Amino acid sequence: MAIAYWKRPELAFTVDYGQVCAEAEIRAARRVAQALGMEHHIIRVDCSELGSGLLSGKKAIDGSPVEEWWPYRNQLLVTLACMKGIGLGLKKLYVSYTGIT
Repeated sequence: MAIAYWKRPELAFTVDYGQVCAEAEIRAARRVAQALGMEHHIIRVDCSELGSGLLSGKKAIDGSPVEEWWPYRNQLLVTLACMKGIGLGLKKLYVSYTGIT
């Protein structure tokens, strides 16, 4: 949302990767996109079998470094958004990342 307000791109993407809170995230992103006059695309890829923790609705994987763990999730999300964006003719993708490093 911060990048949407700051950069005002023409398109916005939300990736539903099978996380429990996906529909709430989609509703929030849709409202922001509408308020800013942006075209909003939803990318749906069910990765729910690959994650663990609260966002997957399952207990954490044994040996995971943190309770909520979807290995390499952020790389996947950026790749999916880039794939969609390239198909729509985009030349630039803005990405905001906050998370555990």
